[in-house]
Amino acid sequence: MELLKLNSDEKAEPGELGRVVITDLFNYAMPMIRYDTGDLAVRKQTSDCRWNTICLERIEGRKADITYTAEGEPISPSTWGVLFWEFPDIKQYQIIQESRTEYVIRMNVEKDRYDEAKLYTLVKNVVGDVKIQFEYVDEIPVLSSGKFKRSICKIQQ
Repeated sequence: MELLKLNSDEKAEPGELGRVVITDLFNYAMPMIRYDTGDLAVRKQTSDCRWNTICLERIEGRKADITYTAEGEPISPSTWGVLFWEFPDIKQYQIIQESRTEYVIRMNVEKDRYDEAKLYTLVKNVVGDVKIQFEYVDEIPVLSSGKFKRSICKIQQ
């Protein structure tokens, strides 16, 4: 297993968010050499066992689910999950990054059942100086897995 930088094939530093890339020469179908899994993780500074092996501090989700601040810093999908814990009346939400400075927050919630100003402030604290548009929907379509995508990034990094 390797952890590589988000936008290059250089090794990610400990504490830095990186892409999980694996090599498996014993796969039954065919060997996988430097296969990018699409997952993101952060490497620990040192392993608990003190061997010189890669140990993960945390797993951050899928690369396709990463959004970015106005300054271009990656935002983990789990950040959005924690932010929305404060709003239990929001049944479903979806963060869509349209451009570096434009976000759409799609929500399945009754408009008067949460504090929009508070949500706006919390999102701005995460993403920086961006334009935020709220959309209210009856339902967010689910994928074939039965889940819905909580974050969508439409910009290329």
